[in-house]
Amino acid sequence: MDADNAVSAALEMQKAMVHINEYFMKQYGTVLTMGISIHTGEVVVGNIGLDKKIDYTVIGDSANFVFKLQDLCKSWPDGIIISEKTYFASQFPPEVDEIGIYETEQNMEKIKIYRVVGLPRVKA
Repeated sequence: MDADNAVSAALEMQKAMVHINEYFMKQYGTVLTMGISIHTGEVVVGNIGLDKKIDYTVIGDSANFVFKLQDLCKSWPDGIIISEKTYFASQFPPEVDEIGIYETEQNMEKIKIYRVVGLPRVKA
């Protein structure tokens, strides 16, 4: 369910950008772009640090991986990129185009990635 919620939120953000950019074009003569990357995995979340410097943060390989995926978003302005793990964790997988296999570092797991192109298909 978390994967479905994340993809749904990303699609809503993508839809909202259309209206935001209409405003920005009228007011400032320019538009904004964004990129969204979603990955599913285990992380540690909480207050981390020492007494004088404590931050609420997320750490772990999954957090690192999603930030590396974010770099790929530059190739698809206003796009949504999801990992294979997110796709298969979805109860209602979105319509996607396969981008390819992504490996962040030599010794890390290779993971297939997709670009979300539409809402989940409803089977009749």
